[in-house]
Amino acid sequence: MTTATTIHSTHQLASQGFTPEEIARLEALKCSYNAFRERCDSDREFQQLAFLKWRYEHGDLQRG
Repeated sequence: MTTATTIHSTHQLASQGFTPEEIARLEALKCSYNAFRERCDSDREFQQLAFLKWRYEHGDLQRG
């Protein structure tokens, strides 16, 4: 699905030096992100999960 926003974003990314392959990968990532967000019961739940992910990625949390 192509929207005016997608076309505008694609032109912006291309003007900043992204290749068509990189743009396609970013668009696929955005779609998967949106699908995950829809599974959360609320924006607050999504924000909490995103924060926990950030903490884990920065070594603030450990497995187990």
